[in-house]
Amino acid sequence: MSQVSENGPVGWEEVTEAGMVHLLCNQLARSQQEKSVQLAPLTQARNVQKLKKHISIVLERLLQGAPKNSLSAPPG
Repeated sequence: MSQVSENGPVGWEEVTEAGMVHLLCNQLARSQQEKSVQLAPLTQARNVQKLKKHISIVLERLLQGAPKNSLSAPPG
């Protein structure tokens, strides 16, 4: 895993963005098409608009009610 730092190319914004996209493409995906999205490698964020958008979508889907088994912890 990449080191997160304030001055490095991968900061908290990029890690948070990757986490939001992972949630949207796996646990919170509404269709097979959303599940088949190819995730891009972490790169330095140019702006935070995508991050804001993805956070909003994740929160909307959580408020609407995610399937009960989609966010449960894996066994073990």
